[in-house]
Amino acid sequence: MQLILYFLATIGGLTILFVIFRLKIFQHLGLIIHQNLDISLQELMFMYFRNSNVDLILKLLIISKKANIIIDKSEIEAYILGGLDTESALQGLIYAKGKGYQLDLKEAITCVASKKNIFDSINNWTRVNPNNRTITQL
Repeated sequence: MQLILYFLATIGGLTILFVIFRLKIFQHLGLIIHQNLDISLQELMFMYFRNSNVDLILKLLIISKKANIIIDKSEIEAYILGGLDTESALQGLIYAKGKGYQLDLKEAITCVASKKNIFDSINNWTRVNPNNRTITQL
């Protein structure tokens, strides 16, 4: 009898955990597998434990992958946890790449953190330095 009660309690506990985590973890795992992102289950769990914005991290990683821009997921997570506008910085990276200029994430984050408009900064750089294809300071 006691074994049956333990079994039922275990099944009940697992069911509750499944209902709680089903909405987010399994959606994120499906998205990671579908988009072929390089994030392990362990990294995803640690993101949850650190209270990272997993939705935003995955969104930025998918956008960067589709734009063929290589960014580090831990770097993105650190900037997001720091409260920086990483989405605008990534849009600036895509904009600079579209114009044929190289811009790294650190420079884009620095520009966004200093409350500058990243698109105006890139346009000013291209006007002042038309032959230099690597953006070093915005």
